Parts: sequence; structure tokens; C-alpha cells
Amino acid sequence: MIVKTSLHFSRVGKSSPIPNGGFREIGDIKLSRYAFYLIVQNGLCTKAPKPAPTQNRK
Repeated sequence: MIVKTSLHFSRVGKSSPIPNGGFREIGDIKLSRYAFYLIVQNGLCTKAPKPAPTQNRK
């Protein structure tokens, strides 16, 4: 399946005020829901899964 990345990863800019009265443009990337899904599915899991909690019955 071929996916056009330009549809799911958009470059956006944000303006941030700086002390001398000007503004600084900060680059950012906006993700679609599908792009976020792909990132989560392909992410590396560095932590071992926790075991399920057990109930202590007396």
C-alpha cells in the first residue's frame, strides 16, 4: 500500500513572542489520525510489559 505522506504529515508554524518585542517562527509538524496510528504501531517498546495484577484471596 502506497501512502502519500504529504496528506498525513503537514508542516505548520507557530509564532512565539521574544523579549525584544518581536516574534519567532517555530516549525512544527501536524499529524493526521492515520499518521499518529502508524507511529504508534511502529514505535519501539523499550519497557518490558508489566505482569497482570493478581488478587490475594484469603
